[in-house]
Amino acid sequence: MAAYANHEEEESYEVTDIDGQIPKELCGTLFRNGPGRLERAGQTYSHLFDGDGMVHAFAIRDGRVHVRNAFVRTAEYEEEEAAGRVLWRNTFGTQPVGGWRSNLGNVMQKNVANTNIIFFGGKLLCLWEAAQPYRLEPATLRTLGLETIDGTLQPGTCPSRR
Repeated sequence: MAAYANHEEEESYEVTDIDGQIPKELCGTLFRNGPGRLERAGQTYSHLFDGDGMVHAFAIRDGRVHVRNAFVRTAEYEEEEAAGRVLWRNTFGTQPVGGWRSNLGNVMQKNVANTNIIFFGGKLLCLWEAAQPYRLEPATLRTLGLETIDGTLQPGTCPSRR
C-alpha cells in the first residue's frame, strides 16, 4: 500500500506539469510534515506513526511552484542511519530486533519529529508530542537541532535529551 511505502529520496525541483494557471498574486510556502521512512534494513515499522519525519515545502511565487523535501535529522535518525538498523523504540510498537525480552529495559523512545510543523517565533519547528521540537532552516529544510524556545522547553525522556 502506498501509504506505507518509504519515500527515501530528498528532492528539490520545480513543478512543470500544471493544469491551468497559478495566480501570480499567490505567494508563500506551504510546509507539510509526516512519516517518510517506514522501514529500515528490511525491518518494517509496526505503525505508520513510527516513521521518521519528512518535511515537504511547496514554495509558490510568480505563478510557479518549487517542491523540496528532507528528513528531519533527529539525533536518533542520524544514529540509525549510521548503524543501518533500528536502534530505538517507537511509541506505536516498533523496536529494535530481538523481541520483547531483548528490549525489556529499553525505555527510551525515538523522537520521530513527524507529527506537525509550525512557524512559531520566527522559527520553523517540527513537532512530536513527547519531546522537544526540532528546528529547520525554512529555505533549505536543513535540520538545525533541538529547540528549547529560550530554555522554556525542558528535556524529555528521549535519547536526544541526554
